Amino acid sequence: MIPRAVRFLLVGSLALTATESARADPWHDATPVTPSVAAARAELAAQLTAERTTAALAVAAPGNGALLVSSFTPFKPFVRFYSDEKYFYSESDSMPNPALMPNLMVGITSWQQQIPVPVAYFGNVTNPEGDRASLGFGQPNVWRIPLVPVPAAAPIPISAGNFQRGAVALAADGIPIFNPRNNTGRVSFEIGELDVYGGHCGRADDYHYHIAPTHLTAVLGNAKPIAWALDGYPIYGYVEPDGSARQSLDRDGGHDHGNGWGYHYHARGSVATGPQNPYFMEAFHGTVVNYGGQVDPQPTVGSSRPAGAPLGGATITAFSRPATDQYVLTYTVGGIAYQVRYSIDRVAKSLAVQWGSPSGTASNTYTTASRYGYYPMAPASLAKLPDTGQTFDATPIFGEDSDYTINPPSYTDHGNGTITDNVTGLMWQKVDSGEMTWDTARASAPTDLGGFSDWRLPTAHEAFSLLTHNSNPALNSSFFVANASGTPGYFWTSDTYYGDTTKVWSTNTGGGIGPHPKTQTLSAGGTSRFHARYVRGARPTTGHNYANNNDGTITDLDTGRMWAQAPSGAQTWASALAFAENLTLAGYSDWRMPNVKEMQSLLDITRATATTAANAVAPVNRTLFPTAPATSYWTSTALRSPQTPTQAWVVEFGVNTTSNPSRNFQGLISYEPFTSSYPVWAVRGPVAAVVEPGTTGTARLINIATRVPVGGVAGTPIPGFVLSGTASRSMLVRAVGPTLAGFGVTGVLADPRFSLLSGTTTVATNDNWLAADAETMANLGAFALTPSSRDAAVAATLAPGAYTAPVTAADGGSGVALLEIYDGSTATTAAVLNASTRAYVGTGEGVLIPGFVIGGTGTLRLLIRAVGPGLAGFGVDGTLADPTLTLFRGATALATNDNWSLAANAAEIATTAVGAFALAVESKDAVILTTLTPGAYTAVVSGVGNATGTALVELYVVP
Repeated sequence: MIPRAVRFLLVGSLALTATESARADPWHDATPVTPSVAAARAELAAQLTAERTTAALAVAAPGNGALLVSSFTPFKPFVRFYSDEKYFYSESDSMPNPALMPNLMVGITSWQQQIPVPVAYFGNVTNPEGDRASLGFGQPNVWRIPLVPVPAAAPIPISAGNFQRGAVALAADGIPIFNPRNNTGRVSFEIGELDVYGGHCGRADDYHYHIAPTHLTAVLGNAKPIAWALDGYPIYGYVEPDGSARQSLDRDGGHDHGNGWGYHYHARGSVATGPQNPYFMEAFHGTVVNYGGQVDPQPTVGSSRPAGAPLGGATITAFSRPATDQYVLTYTVGGIAYQVRYSIDRVAKSLAVQWGSPSGTASNTYTTASRYGYYPMAPASLAKLPDTGQTFDATPIFGEDSDYTINPPSYTDHGNGTITDNVTGLMWQKVDSGEMTWDTARASAPTDLGGFSDWRLPTAHEAFSLLTHNSNPALNSSFFVANASGTPGYFWTSDTYYGDTTKVWSTNTGGGIGPHPKTQTLSAGGTSRFHARYVRGARPTTGHNYANNNDGTITDLDTGRMWAQAPSGAQTWASALAFAENLTLAGYSDWRMPNVKEMQSLLDITRATATTAANAVAPVNRTLFPTAPATSYWTSTALRSPQTPTQAWVVEFGVNTTSNPSRNFQGLISYEPFTSSYPVWAVRGPVAAVVEPGTTGTARLINIATRVPVGGVAGTPIPGFVLSGTASRSMLVRAVGPTLAGFGVTGVLADPRFSLLSGTTTVATNDNWLAADAETMANLGAFALTPSSRDAAVAATLAPGAYTAPVTAADGGSGVALLEIYDGSTATTAAVLNASTRAYVGTGEGVLIPGFVIGGTGTLRLLIRAVGPGLAGFGVDGTLADPTLTLFRGATALATNDNWSLAANAAEIATTAVGAFALAVESKDAVILTTLTPGAYTAVVSGVGNATGTALVELYVVP
């Protein structure tokens, strides 16, 4: 019955006519809510009553920051990006989304036998630029775009002889755009060098464009830039952002016609004619550094094989990807088809090419650790970061691992030899495959275990996620069984050590991880047993999705953790615990020392290359963490010991040969006495109450609130909710206007009123709240209403079903109101399964900001939708054409989405059964599917390109 109720809620939200009148049963609960619930509700109220939310402040970036984010976001996970106070940084491997560009290279008739292979435009890679005078020398190998472009006193032309090396712009899909002229001065488009998308490969097998990538308009529409010039100005398609005809351009190839779009360039040509000379901007309107014939700095690509030569008469006719990292390029010469088949081995760090040509077939293998050792661009392979499971206290000091739980370990045994880790989402072998060398392990993955054939060795991070630090051996023996051949000491991973590729990262059953020789295992003459336990699930990936909060903190969007940008000084473990617990930074006081899994998540194993302490650089994103020293870092996780614990786990970001045990490899995880002296890298983020094994927790929605404009152009906002179960629930519904003025909110709604409806039946109506309900409000943790104010509220006992509460102005006026729904029941079962608000979305302070509080223990899985275009089918006029949705906890952005079908988990979103009406696959509605711990959350709904209109914001509890 719930799906029908949810559908009825929507219909009621869209076309309401109250035809009957009824009276709700009032309730007055004299029992206050728990302090944690009261605190969470107060936090939500503070965020929603602030004139500017902390969430909005956290994501605000100067200049074109917001527009850059909206431009690049639809191309995740094929791009990653972040910013600081000056620049927007973009990472990619320059390999396009195959769904968007299936005909890569097709149409090229002037071909120099280059093939598209991944590059390393990553923040964890040092720019291979060899010229010390270049601004890129020794810097991270990422693209950077000025957030605030500076007009040039003398714009430099992009012409023959100028900028014929390197890129002049960056497409929104992370692929660079070069001068329309190649390095010989000829226009690439006009001599058959480009494919149907306007790109080809350079001498280093790096795919890039030479004209504006107008095919990206299919994803971005007209309102978002398809590319960005390296001077910081946006490049739009053939028409203006509002779809109107392109206006006249200045001599640089851009314009600013004073309507709020700012200065911008355009693709040249039209849909009818296609690309036309000069193809895009003709000069840099903004300031750039011209060094060595290219914009400086910019990433550099090193060649992995000898450059090819022109192949006369060749035409590329097809390109395919049979499997991950496998490619087939088909071309014809004289009417005969030939194929180039090539593949990348990310573990061996090699490129194997089988070349078919008129002169015969040749095979070659090329090796370059700096280019092929990075996993493909993909979403994080761990759905969530699991807890260590540690519950024992090593000392009386608060702040240890045992005092916090992030995502409690949880497993499902499928009874077929496989175990699913419910936290990470990965599936594992129940019984490992036994002792073997690494080369044997690579070749011995099961082909039919549990009915699956895609088993593989885990990455170092995946393997470490399986460890528990509450026992020794550090595996949950109730689920994971050792092979009968013997007890393992170590488990192989798929990752070789970058500083010495004869060694492989291996977890040890004591709880650590480090590199070991490939050939080492007891049966091969080694000193310990090395086993293989295989995994399947999400594709491995390299790198992090970070957000720079520009306040001394960095948020890892993959794990939901906020980090101090700079670690502390060296100190003992006890002092480090106290330092983190007492730290106040960026307005937050809930900092703590990270546990060992959190600390390892910050480490980028692909940068762990140092061989001595002198040449060590901390293996982290150097753009975002530029001052981090290469040394060991404390974690809050104590080493399990039969006696009183005296040591804690440390993560080695440097090279340490003096300690016992020695840590002469970067990335190694070992332990140190509490009395040692190392820095701490403070972290904050959601922590969960411990849920006992065999239970699911009591997490539920207990408070929903939305700050919205009412009246005038905003019309009538309509909040709604669905109650589940069979028993009636105590609910409080409020429309707060006048009292908001006391929080500094301006332009408040002077006299709100609402009717609580069940379908078309009026359950209750209120204009001015009743003083008798003040105690109920206080007990629920709701902020007090000003005595005798004209705010509206209803406290009622409601039966299960769907309810709406359209809010109007009793005096016919307009203004800002806060719409709130409280679950006043003391029951621990979920009651509110669905909540929604249909409201007007403006700009600036007029964006829509819904919020909610999760109470109880454990976690709650939610589907959050911002529907604009999807409302058109219900006859709603003036809908928001392209909503974007960002979820926050405090000032930390946890997730964001623009167009739902482009989300990394779009397939899961489409199949999540909550009774919601379907969204069109290509619609621009926004959706986030996530799992959250108890606490207060807000979402910000805005229109791409500052568009306005009506949207429906929905919150569904996923069964």
